[in-house]
Amino acid sequence: MRSQQLLTIVFLLVSAASSYSQSLSNQVIASTGNYSSSASASLSQTSGEAVVATLQDGQSMLTQGFQQPFTITVGVQTAEQLGTVQVYPNPVTDQLNIDLSEEWSGCTIELFDAAGKLVSTSRSNAGLCKLQFVGLANGLYELRIIDKSRTNRFTSKINHIQ
Repeated sequence: MRSQQLLTIVFLLVSAASSYSQSLSNQVIASTGNYSSSASASLSQTSGEAVVATLQDGQSMLTQGFQQPFTITVGVQTAEQLGTVQVYPNPVTDQLNIDLSEEWSGCTIELFDAAGKLVSTSRSNAGLCKLQFVGLANGLYELRIIDKSRTNRFTSKINHIQ
């Protein structure tokens, strides 16, 4: 009798769970998109989702998701285009050497701790600049070098150890 009641309860629980369970279908949550169709084809596009796959057959290419087969460059100049910056040694113990090319003359050097707090700031000309780490806590720091026109930026992660 007891086992029959237990079996009945288990059967009822399984039946109830299966009747109220969800059925999942392919859905996309995206910030924007569109859907178009004709008699021979349909096209659905979204933006703001991860890339799923790229399909190619010689003349045609389909890239799903937000990544498309062209690049738009916005007017940002990288440090390599502006000039050279060499930062050494990394990890640093007491003094960081920053070797700046002539294009960086008059730049601002900023050092931020891991919490994003500005630890030091200075102006520098081209050549070798020395940044002191004596008295700073061990950990990761972010070095930012900004040119005098404030349009170009060099960033580097610096590990301070003792």
